[in-house]
Amino acid sequence: MRRAADPSPPEAIRPAAQAGVWRAAVAVGDAAAVAVRAVSRARWQPKCPTIVLTHLASGLVVAMLASACGDQVLVRRAPEKPEDVVLLVDEDAGVDKREITTDAHAVLGVAPTHGTFAGGTLAVIRGNGFTDEARVWFGDHSIDPDQVTAIDPNRIQVVVPPGSPGPADVTVQIGDDESTRRQIDGGYTYDPFAVEPAVGSTSGGTLITLIGFDTDWDDSTEVLIDLEPCEVVEVRQPKDGLQELDCRTPAGTPGQKVVSVSSGTKDPVSVTGGFAYSESATNFEGGLSGRALDDVLQITVLDDLFGEPLGGATVFLDGAGSEPEWLSQTDDAGRVSFAGKLGPRRMVTVAGPCIQPLTVVDVPVDTLTLYVAPILTPDCLPPNFDIPRFGGSAGAAILNRVSGELSWGQGIELKRKSWRNVPPPADDTEEQVAYVLELASSTRSEFQLPSRVNIVTPTDQGALGYGFDFETRSTGNLTLYALAGIERSVARGREFTPYVMGVVKGVDPTDAEARPIIAMDIVLDHSLLLDVTPPPIAKRGPDRMTFDVFLRVGRSGYIPLPQTRRTLPLPIGDQVRFSGLPALAKALTGAQYVVSATGVTGVDEGYPVADIEALATRSTDKALPVGGFIEVPRLLEPAPDGVWDGRRLSTDPDIEGQFDLWTFNIDAGNGSFHWRIVAPRNRAEVELPDLTVAGARLPTSAATIRTSAARVSDFDYGTLPQRGFGTGGWAAYSADVAQTIIE
Repeated sequence: MRRAADPSPPEAIRPAAQAGVWRAAVAVGDAAAVAVRAVSRARWQPKCPTIVLTHLASGLVVAMLASACGDQVLVRRAPEKPEDVVLLVDEDAGVDKREITTDAHAVLGVAPTHGTFAGGTLAVIRGNGFTDEARVWFGDHSIDPDQVTAIDPNRIQVVVPPGSPGPADVTVQIGDDESTRRQIDGGYTYDPFAVEPAVGSTSGGTLITLIGFDTDWDDSTEVLIDLEPCEVVEVRQPKDGLQELDCRTPAGTPGQKVVSVSSGTKDPVSVTGGFAYSESATNFEGGLSGRALDDVLQITVLDDLFGEPLGGATVFLDGAGSEPEWLSQTDDAGRVSFAGKLGPRRMVTVAGPCIQPLTVVDVPVDTLTLYVAPILTPDCLPPNFDIPRFGGSAGAAILNRVSGELSWGQGIELKRKSWRNVPPPADDTEEQVAYVLELASSTRSEFQLPSRVNIVTPTDQGALGYGFDFETRSTGNLTLYALAGIERSVARGREFTPYVMGVVKGVDPTDAEARPIIAMDIVLDHSLLLDVTPPPIAKRGPDRMTFDVFLRVGRSGYIPLPQTRRTLPLPIGDQVRFSGLPALAKALTGAQYVVSATGVTGVDEGYPVADIEALATRSTDKALPVGGFIEVPRLLEPAPDGVWDGRRLSTDPDIEGQFDLWTFNIDAGNGSFHWRIVAPRNRAEVELPDLTVAGARLPTSAATIRTSAARVSDFDYGTLPQRGFGTGGWAAYSADVAQTIIE
């Protein structure tokens, strides 16, 4: 195998790459990536220049700007609310300025003034004379009393019910006393469509779905975000008058934007604040797309920390070398095209002296977007990269603070109630506590007991309940949940057992005046039974199984619960029971129980592993079937613990279970080098290209090869997104590792 000399900082890499991947070398983890991105766009406070040092495993110390405002976090606190019967309302209440009213019972405004036709979001009604017997209607829809909370005589928090697009009257009445009935005509407007996800990258390229009711969208429908076109990808009509429209967002600036939709000759319809741009680590979804490969192949290469175009990266087809016309470098936009007799399939590799290589085998389509990672070594810093000197301490990034209250209901005259459903402490080692958290993005997120900094206890003050402060980096609408229970001091730290929880949706973390009330009214007293068919047991493993239970709220949010992880040795009985789960009622109506199950090996729960996608159910009346595992793959070449020339990989194709993909992940150079190879199932043997044609090299060192067999939901190799290259996009997978020496 040909060797390349140790590379110096590559001159071929263009400035766009230096601002992206090479500066990305200073970032470790998502939080650091966000910090570096903020530096590159010069959005830190100009009067607070500070440096944070990051020490990489290689011994390299690099610098990146953060914030130097000391340990202070800049926040805005909500002013105290008046409780006078006579109230002057201005624009922030959702209505125009109006005269002072002396009516003892009045409905004066709703904030926010609009929301999705599906309901489920939070709104605050302002007026006079409210009590805990207040009944509320949006249009003709009466809101369940469990979703109505009288904060004080001037404010009611409600969970907005579903409604037809357009204005709806908002009505409030105290109990059965019709003389107290008041209404604000058209006080709330149901938007004609909703957007999911509602937040995306400023770089654009986020695939969003518009969900409309009684709409007439088709392929000619146009979508604008902040007056810029959102590229329509697909229009669907699932059922019951609903339509779904997928489009890719244009680039934009941070903040909430107007989304407009026009179809045919009808006037455009708009939703103010329907989509928000935020700084993000990605812009495109990445992966395979387009038409069947014929005579043109378009490839876009981005760095995977910031989503910025990567110029100067080397892209080649098959083995290159013998056919130099199939080797080229990306331009400043990260793009490269190949033209000629290409179909029906080609192997594509992206590599370079300071790029972690990525190979996609048998690409059958004409469009490929790939994220690649930097190699974090001193040689890969930009020329003349200077490490500034500094003094002082690093400050914290500005966070949004949400202040609100946990409520166990109201007694006489809106007085708060005690923590019912949470047992009293048994001794001095126990304490009644509560924590407020936000949803996790996947079932890969285990429950982590939060810091006690923002703990809530029965001694905390609040007008209606027990006050909390929650800090978040999110800018879009949040779903917050709270868990209350008993915390014990134990030898190894703290143990927390929850007994009751609450959920509140539609919280705007940028609204300093919002004070959401989380009703603590969902008791954790349900059980879920699993009917398990474990993975095949091989000589090397797996030898035990781990189970985790989550709650899925909406399309993409999860609530990890404490004490719902269990590890059992194989073989196990065919049924496993989990207790201490909440009922899917009240604020959790429409949620699901989600179970993650993985076969693992050894006390460290390592390889071999066999994992299935989280399974969902809404019922606890019958056992949830858990099965469909894939047998652990067996790497044939290179032979385990042998010597490898770096050119050929093969695995046994005859393993049990339905799967779609092979992936090989090669780690070498003491962790500094990583090469991922993705291939369809029928390619159990792969002849790898020579990386030296791209000025890169395969390190001569010990290496670990992780071989995975993966199943992808609704699999189509020609439309496989890049998340399908790894565990985050797999419905099930099994994997094993082998050690080798690269010669």
